[in-house]
Amino acid sequence: LSSACFMEKCIQDDYTLIGIGEMGIANTTPSTAIISVFGNYDPQEITGIGAGLKKELIEHKAEVIRRSIELNKPNPKDAIDVLAKVGGFEIGAMAGVILGCAANRIPIVLDGFISYAAALLAYHINPKTKYYMIASHLSAEPGTKKALEIMGLQPFLDMDMRLGEGSGAALSFNIIEAANYIYKNMATFDEIDMGR
Repeated sequence: LSSACFMEKCIQDDYTLIGIGEMGIANTTPSTAIISVFGNYDPQEITGIGAGLKKELIEHKAEVIRRSIELNKPNPKDAIDVLAKVGGFEIGAMAGVILGCAANRIPIVLDGFISYAAALLAYHINPKTKYYMIASHLSAEPGTKKALEIMGLQPFLDMDMRLGEGSGAALSFNIIEAANYIYKNMATFDEIDMGR
């Protein structure tokens, strides 16, 4: 089942909150490239260890990202061009789910660095998508803060997590449900005659 079909089924089944995440190796590289292009950042400034790269190889990883951007020349004003030239399939799929959720007015919980790169793509296709995005956690990847700053999003968990796989989004669901419960059920000062 593709991510688009799954999202459509969730919407038809009246889901009111959807989370995204990914499972992969080597996708911090295209994610860093995407963030570099949209933020005009030097890859050296925002490249991290990903799934466990040795620290002495980070400079090489940043140089590979820099060369890929120079070679492919993605247009930062065209998100599809950026995706096609330096992105990845799973990043494009998540961007599509974000766009689909926003089009259906369904909030979407983002999970970590790769999903923030996908969110940037969706945001550059349609900036209104940001109003449906919930940033779950502050990934330990250095480009995370830069990506979130571009969109004006603030994650509410900061636990030095490096994982994606939907783990931060899953943790956030409980907090979101608790916040909704409090919002709907907490007594107001008027209801309890406070201060009179």
